[in-house]
Amino acid sequence: MTVSLYDARRGRLIQEHTFSGTDVFVLADEISLQLREDLEVPEMSGETAQDLPVSELITASSSAYRHYVEAVEGVWVRRDFVGASAILERATAADPTYADAQYSLAQIYYLTNRTAEAVGPLQAAMEHLYRLPERARFQVKSDYYFIVRQDVGRAMASLDMWADLFPDDIVAYQARIQIQLVRDDKAGMLASLRKILELDPAQRDVLLQIGSLHEAMGDYDAALESFQTYADEVPENHQVLTQLAGVARLMGNLEEARDFFDRAVLLAPSDVGVMVGMGTAERTLGRFDEALRQYDAAMAAAGTPEERAQVHSALAAYSETRGQMGRAIEHLEQRLAEEASYMPGLIAVQMRLGAASTYVEAGREADAFAMVEGARAELPPPFDALAPIGDLGIHLARNDADAVEATLPAIEAIITNFQYEILRPRIAYAQGRIHELRGEFREAIAAYDEERRLSPSDMAIPRQLGRCYRELGEYDRALALLQESLQVSPYQPRTNYEMALTYEAMGRMEDARTHLERALEVWAEADPGYEPAAEAREKLAELTSGS
Repeated sequence: MTVSLYDARRGRLIQEHTFSGTDVFVLADEISLQLREDLEVPEMSGETAQDLPVSELITASSSAYRHYVEAVEGVWVRRDFVGASAILERATAADPTYADAQYSLAQIYYLTNRTAEAVGPLQAAMEHLYRLPERARFQVKSDYYFIVRQDVGRAMASLDMWADLFPDDIVAYQARIQIQLVRDDKAGMLASLRKILELDPAQRDVLLQIGSLHEAMGDYDAALESFQTYADEVPENHQVLTQLAGVARLMGNLEEARDFFDRAVLLAPSDVGVMVGMGTAERTLGRFDEALRQYDAAMAAAGTPEERAQVHSALAAYSETRGQMGRAIEHLEQRLAEEASYMPGLIAVQMRLGAASTYVEAGREADAFAMVEGARAELPPPFDALAPIGDLGIHLARNDADAVEATLPAIEAIITNFQYEILRPRIAYAQGRIHELRGEFREAIAAYDEERRLSPSDMAIPRQLGRCYRELGEYDRALALLQESLQVSPYQPRTNYEMALTYEAMGRMEDARTHLERALEVWAEADPGYEPAAEAREKLAELTSGS
């Protein structure tokens, strides 16, 4: 190995040394000592002077290390979690004191729904924690508390402590962001991202994360500023154009959003994500044939399961918007199958939980319940406690206020036990829906207002609020909210249908017919039994005959 040391400011070569040998660990030690000498790192005494050989910090077994590297490749290159676990089992058998291998094996076990098997290697990693760098120990401790002790509070406190004790460690702040995400602490995430950028201004991609966070917080001007700063500094990156398009859409600038995708296509004509984004922009503008053309092109270009899953997700949303629930289910199932091929089992099962409610919309309630029960059976403790998330989605889709209300304590327990504050908007929506279904519209409005405070960029919420204000006879307020939603999605058929009902209540029949016709334009090829389209046709016939 030849190691060259440069002056980073001047680009001047300072020292260069060549090392050779048959033992990679000995070579690493020789390189480390030489670098300390070349960098003129002062000798230190006492405990701080401890300088263990690499073999003491990792493993003395070359076969264990080779297995470990093969397993890392299996996870990150081939996405083969099951195969990687078998390789790591060989690594830990060769050296049971190999803490990093034991911890990696535990991670793969619980990501593949083998939580009980994760306990052994996680305990072994804790027993040999001295073989890990001090900063890496916090992550191991956090997982130990979560998996073995099932103490979420201490698990998260370990990661918090990491950033507190090592305020210059970027990785510590990245770990803290994961906690803040679960806790829905957007302000805390913003502070952590800004700290990372302060510690390493070269990490310009953090600007994209900051922009996305501002977008989620409803501060679109700040989001645009962050994205535009990145675009000015890295003009060749087409991904930022898709994010600029997203903000433009939320601000109601739909043609501008499409223009951003046009520019992204020029930079990356074969990028699947860009083609999907362009298709969604066309769908938003009511250009459904062009949207399908873009999705078809994206599917033809998709070369990985991740890309195919992305296209199937877009096609499922397209089909659902048009009332084609049979096709929506087909694409949903294809998406889930693709995801199962590359996602860890634990994540894939949770994705199925979130998808179950779509079966209710398609009139397949039995399949929805079966999907949740199947997921419940697959989820090991403590993750089996997440199954009520699927139950809640089904009951909401069924408009069953009593069942929704009965499920909420289990969702509250998830928030309490796992600190999943990220579920709080879902609870606010469910509470609003319970009140709305029971005709308690003032109470529903209060709950939906809370949901909007928590999720200000969710443009479905104005429709929910508008619907309630219409029921209360406050038509002007209802119209303002519905128009806000249509500004972002002018061809959203359910919002157009709600606008029609509001105009009808106001006696503005011509306006009501206009919005009914637009809704039916979107639903022109809906499934024969699709109830919302049937209701819209019936309402249009009623208004037409009345005129």
